[in-house]
Parts: sequence; structure tokens; C-alpha cells
Amino acid sequence: MTVTMAPGRGVWRSRDRRSRVRTSLAALVATMSLVSAACSSGDGGGDSSTVDEGFTPVTFTSPWGDSTPEARPERIAAVGYKDTDIVASMGESPVIVPANTVKQETWTLDALSGDPEATFEYTESGMPPMEELAAAEPDLIIASQLDLKDVYDQLSDIAPVISAETQDDVAGNWQQTLINLGEALGEEERADEVVQQTEDTVAAVRKKYPEFAGKTVSLIQYFGLDEMRLLNPAGGDAAALFSEMGFEEDPATTELQGVQLGGERVDDLAADVVIVLDNSDGRIGELQDSAVFRSIPAVRDGHSLVITNNAFTEGNEPSFEANGKHYEGNLAWAVAYPGPLSSQWAVETLTPLLADTVG
Repeated sequence: MTVTMAPGRGVWRSRDRRSRVRTSLAALVATMSLVSAACSSGDGGGDSSTVDEGFTPVTFTSPWGDSTPEARPERIAAVGYKDTDIVASMGESPVIVPANTVKQETWTLDALSGDPEATFEYTESGMPPMEELAAAEPDLIIASQLDLKDVYDQLSDIAPVISAETQDDVAGNWQQTLINLGEALGEEERADEVVQQTEDTVAAVRKKYPEFAGKTVSLIQYFGLDEMRLLNPAGGDAAALFSEMGFEEDPATTELQGVQLGGERVDDLAADVVIVLDNSDGRIGELQDSAVFRSIPAVRDGHSLVITNNAFTEGNEPSFEANGKHYEGNLAWAVAYPGPLSSQWAVETLTPLLADTVG
């Protein structure tokens, strides 16, 4: 089942590729109750005595090749930025994860059923080091939101791969990755419930804050005046998250996907609400003093929010500052790389700040 955003409508819509109907939850449940219950089922793949009993192999397609796990995975490698989040939401514990996950994703670590055996740093090409990945001996690799054209064959030589199903999904579609993982585990219903629970959590925000409806928002990742980019261009996971909260998705921003902008073009990112994720370690004043930035109507009229990410300060603390207050957790990371758990944590953390900004 592929889950995409309906442009401008702010709701998820589904195209069922495998003719399965998703099970709906009757009502909104506590955000982490499903994950807590899942985690109680045990480490990793669960009771090995049931492995392969009634297992049906599923072939996962991608723009670069196809993979077919022949048994229920017991040792999952989480390779993409949000893949540990996805695996944890299913009550599983990956054997190897990106180092940044351990440093920043407190919500994911709390949900894991066990500690990862290893971590890795991405190479200069933005890919995992193949030798370290192979040494972890995974039997399934989750590598979403990565363009694998140069490394797919190497990955699939190590283990079957779940990645983007289409080139468009490289920009983001955590729901599809989660549904695919559920199929690989033989636990489609649980995956469907996690998707539904996340939708319900975000939909509750939409109902609670009707003032968000119809407004556009720009989510700006800021490292300095010479290094900025839009994190919520139309079609990506962050744009989908904000649309589900009630904000209007701007189709014109699709062309800004992956584009790095300098200070002279910051007004290209103008919207009704402007959120700056400050990763600059003290250089935010350069942006706030910029005449171009100050000329943006949202900034001029007080509808902007600066979230200072403390992960880029000494100590790499997963916390942030906003409106003069200190908060635990890396909100910048959560909204930049939304998955099921980070989406739930992010909207509950961000929406009170957004309500003040919009109001």
C-alpha cells in the first residue's frame, strides 16, 4: 500500500498496491501505548520457535532492483535517517543504526526493545560503510529516503533490502516503508495500526488548533547565511506532517527540494508562518539581522519561530531552546525526519509553540 499526500488537502490518502484494507482504530489512544505493548513482546524477532511458521515471502520493489526475504527477519539493519524510528514502532530492535539516532532520538530509544549492537557514521557520499554493515550480519536492511542507485547491489548482496518503492518516495514516505516492514515481519495489522495511530495523533492537533487551517508554513534548516534549505517542500514527509496538522501545502515549493540557498534568497522561503531550525551554533544573529529576512511579512509581523538545536553545541545535548525556554529532546531532528514515533512526539511538542506563533 502506498501512502501519499493529496496536494493542498492536508490529508493522507492511500493507494492499496497489494489489495489489503488497513485496519482502523476505533478512537485515538495514548500516543505510546501501542509501542509499549509491542515492546513487551520481547527482543528483535520474538520467539524463535515461531519463525518461518506460515511465513510467506514478499518481494519488495525499488527503482534499483527487487528483494525477497525468504524468512522472517531476526536481525534488522536500520540504515536511513528515520528507519530506526520505523523499526522501533514495530517493537523490534535493530542490530545496527546510524550514530545520530542514538545521539538525538530519545523518543526512539525509549521505544526500542533492546540496545542496538552497533552504530555507524555515514560516509562522505551519505551512505553506510558497507564493511561495518556486513559485519552486523543483518538478514534485512531498511534503507528508506536514500538514493541507492550506486549501492543497491552492494546492499542486496548483504541482505534483502526495503527501500523507496519509487523515485518520488526518496523524498519521503515513511508509511510505505512501515507497511513493507510489517509485511516482511508477517505483522501487517500491527503496521497498519501504527500508521493509524500516528494519523489520529496528528488529526487531534488539527481539531484542537483550527487556527492552523489554510496557512502556509516554511520550515527552514539553518546552518548559516550561506547554508539554508527548505525542509518541507511539497511532496516530502515534513510537508505531509504539517498538512495533516491543518497547514496548507504550497505546490510551488516542490522545486526547492534539496536546494541549498544563500541569505540573499531567504525570502524565497516566505510563508504565512516561518519556522527556523537553528543548527548554526551561535550564528542565528546573522539571519535575524538580515534585511532580506526581516522584510518577510511573517517575520515582520511576529509569525516566526526560531528553534535553537543544542545538538550542535558542545556536548551534543538532545534539547532545544524556543521563546526563551529550554526543552528536552531534539525537535529540529524530529520535524526534519518525521517517522511514526517522531511525528507523534514532534506534534505534541511543537504545537503549543506554533499556536503562540500563529496567534
